[in-house]
Amino acid sequence: MAKSTHAEIDEAVVERLREMCRRFPGSVEDTESVGRPVFKVSKKIYAMQHGADHRMSLWFKAPAGMQDAVIGREPDRYFVPPYAGSKGWIGAWLDDEPDWDALADFVEESYRMTATKKLIRELDAHS
Repeated sequence: MAKSTHAEIDEAVVERLREMCRRFPGSVEDTESVGRPVFKVSKKIYAMQHGADHRMSLWFKAPAGMQDAVIGREPDRYFVPPYAGSKGWIGAWLDDEPDWDALADFVEESYRMTATKKLIRELDAHS
């Protein structure tokens, strides 16, 4: 039997991700996709928990140029995820004291890059 390359899922960390994403209008959790869980808006992924390399991580979209800046500044905390990294996504390790405030900001930016203008106006109206 092949050995799994995925990390064991820490449910407390997953719940923290859920709390982070629940506040976004139209956000939907998908547990049948590539990550567990995956967070989508308008049927498009904006964040996902991934367990590659035996470590829990969060992957999210980032604006052009942000990937190099963030990873260059903190290479032990952030990384270029396989597949999605070529599209500018950033990965953040979740198993070594993550900066939850920074992650919340990054996930909101990713959501804003993915959501419709109507949903962004709704978010802004409630912020």
